[in-house]
Amino acid sequence: MGSEGPRVQALRARLLPRGDGFVSDAAEPFDPILAEAVHRFQLRHGLEADSAVGRLTLTALNVPAAERLRQVEINLERWRWLPADLGARHIEVNIPSFETRVVEDGRTVAVHRSVVGRPFRATPMFSGTMTYLVLSPYWHVPPTIAAVDKLPLIRANPAVIAEDRMTLLDIATNRPVDPASVDWTNMTGADFNRTYRLRQDPGPHNALGAVKFMFPNRHNVYLHDTPSRSLFDLTARDFSSGCIRIDRPLELAEYLLRDRPEWTLARIDEVVRDGVERTVPLSEPIQVHLLYWTAWMDEDGAPQFREDVYGRDDVVWRALTAPPPVEQ
Repeated sequence: MGSEGPRVQALRARLLPRGDGFVSDAAEPFDPILAEAVHRFQLRHGLEADSAVGRLTLTALNVPAAERLRQVEINLERWRWLPADLGARHIEVNIPSFETRVVEDGRTVAVHRSVVGRPFRATPMFSGTMTYLVLSPYWHVPPTIAAVDKLPLIRANPAVIAEDRMTLLDIATNRPVDPASVDWTNMTGADFNRTYRLRQDPGPHNALGAVKFMFPNRHNVYLHDTPSRSLFDLTARDFSSGCIRIDRPLELAEYLLRDRPEWTLARIDEVVRDGVERTVPLSEPIQVHLLYWTAWMDEDGAPQFREDVYGRDDVVWRALTAPPPVEQ
């Protein structure tokens, strides 16, 4: 605060036309009015809103207007891909903004910070129908994670299975297998997935946390809790293997079961603490839309922009600007 000079005046000039509040273009120092304008700009771009012009904020400030217009055109094209009816009550996951929103009649009623897939295990875009949730779930480790992430650890130390509260199961018999009885030396991922599967017990250590929300789909992607709660404090949250981890998951469970008075938040918490897996069907299915908005207008009419975390915008733009095919 109090800094002055050409860079501060350039910052004022850059923010003045962007709609982040009144910013005087007079030769004034970095004052609370300018700090608030920076804060609003950061919020609109999904940046850490600390009012300081660091590297990421400076990068966003320097994006040309033509590039922002291109983002808007790309996302207008994405709107055309959506179902005509999203559902009067539905759930929207916006991957680039790392958020999950519950929407009723066009109004957002809840926002959950979310963790989405890493770029090499990107969360897909699709729509599905949530029909049930599972309290205190087992984690049935997906084949890719078992082969790529877990098998190297098991080869180095088979005891890691028990340490992670997991059970090794024989696929043919569905019976537990003692990891010490297996020759892990030359086992490949394909060998492992043909013969075995891993299952993690419910509890606070479980990778899915207290609850998972199921909308069956070919991607085997769903919403769930996580024991790694500290990740929600980060601004960029692309750390998962494709599923969507959400904060305050029990509140979402309570909302989805609100037409069943026996499922109070206290009751849900009690079942979770029992540590016994329990499937609870929803009385009314709800649509879930996994979206990829890098530009949109929020409910206050302010333009929002986010980083293209998976590099998908360029693919859409090339398709939009490609010449029409030549008739043979």
